[in-house]
Amino acid sequence: MEGDRVVYGGGSAGARGAFVTMDWIASMPSIVGKASVVGLLDSGFWIPISPHPSNVGWASFGQQMRSSYNMINASFLLGDTCSQKYLGEEQWKCLMPAYRVKFVRTPYFIVHSQYDKFALTMNLWGHYSFAVPPPRLLPWVFSYRQEVRRYLPEPTNNSGKVVFSPASYFHCVVTTPQFWTTVANGTLLSDALEQWLDNPYTSRRMCESCQGFDCGSHLGNLLQMRKLQLKKLRKLRLRRLGKTDPAPVQSIQPVRLPATMLAPPVLV
Repeated sequence: MEGDRVVYGGGSAGARGAFVTMDWIASMPSIVGKASVVGLLDSGFWIPISPHPSNVGWASFGQQMRSSYNMINASFLLGDTCSQKYLGEEQWKCLMPAYRVKFVRTPYFIVHSQYDKFALTMNLWGHYSFAVPPPRLLPWVFSYRQEVRRYLPEPTNNSGKVVFSPASYFHCVVTTPQFWTTVANGTLLSDALEQWLDNPYTSRRMCESCQGFDCGSHLGNLLQMRKLQLKKLRKLRLRRLGKTDPAPVQSIQPVRLPATMLAPPVLV
C-alpha cells in the first residue's frame, strides 16, 4: 500500500540479478502495489577484469556475461537508456553491474569489498577458496582493488544511493555477524545502513582507504569497542546528573581512529 517500502536485493549472484531487475520490479504495480522500492545489493558488483595469467581456462566475468546474454532472452531487462548506450554485440554490458549501475534509477545501497573473496579466488585459482593469496599474487589483487574503486559510482546528492566499500577479505556480509564490525573510512556498515533506511534521500560513497591486503578487517572491532565505551561513559555521566538516557541519535559521520589503529595487520 502507499507509504510501504519494498527492500529488494540479494547477495552475490542475487545482487547481480537485482541490479538488472530492480527498476523493472519498481515499475510493476502488479508486484509491489503502491509501495516504493529500494535495492540492497551485497557483494555482486562484477567488474571487467582479466583473470590472473596463471589461471588458464577460466572465463572472465565479462565472458560469462556475454555467454549469459546469448543463452537467455534478457531483452526486457536491458533498460531503455542502457540499451541505447550499448548497441548490438555490446548489449551484454547491460547485464553487468559495473556498466549497468550508472543507468539504475531505483535508490540502492551497494556493499562490495575491494578485496571480495569470490572475485579474487575465482580469478586467481578458478574456484572459490578461503585461502589467503600469497605475496606473489598480491600485485594482481591490488589491481583488482583499484578497478573496483574506479567502477563504483559516485552517487548524486539526494539520490537515495549509497556505496559502501570496505577493504576486508570477505564475500557477502549483510547476513553474517561480521555485518556489525565491517567498516569503511571510519563508518560502521550497520550505522550507514540504518541511516539509509531511516532517510530515503541519503547519498554517500564510502570507500576504505587503508593500505595493505585485508587492511580493513580489524578496524570494525575497534570502532564497536569505542562505541560501547562512549555509551557507557554517557550513561555514567547522565546517572551522576540524575538524568535518563534519551534515544540515541544515529549518524554515519566517520569516527577518527588513531594512526596506530589504522596500520594494516601483519600476515604470517
